[in-house]
Amino acid sequence: MLAFFGALIPVLASLYVGIGTLVDLSSQSHRARAARRVWAQYEAGVAAVEDGDPRVQEKFKELTERRMHLLEANGLDPWLGTVKALNESVMPAAPSMKEFHRQWVLIFGAVAGVILVGIEVGLIALA
Repeated sequence: MLAFFGALIPVLASLYVGIGTLVDLSSQSHRARAARRVWAQYEAGVAAVEDGDPRVQEKFKELTERRMHLLEANGLDPWLGTVKALNESVMPAAPSMKEFHRQWVLIFGAVAGVILVGIEVGLIALA
């Protein structure tokens, strides 16, 4: 019975980590697609603005506000793609705590599985 749990615990830990990673990857791909769509709309709007238009500054301001609103509505930093974001991106960043948590789950799951299998083998050897 302990050998069963010794095998089950690492499998469950691996499933937890795998599912969590897939959820994060799908979220990242959504954000990447949303950013590309928003920037395409923004660039099309910028291309449509005529140089001689007296309202050039107002139109650029409206386009920028719309871009920032759309980015924020999709769960992205509204400053994405700006000089401010570039300055922040060159600063070192700590790894995600989710990743630390997932790795510890894998380690503890594997250790628990080995211990339970070892106990089961020891009990069988004593019997």
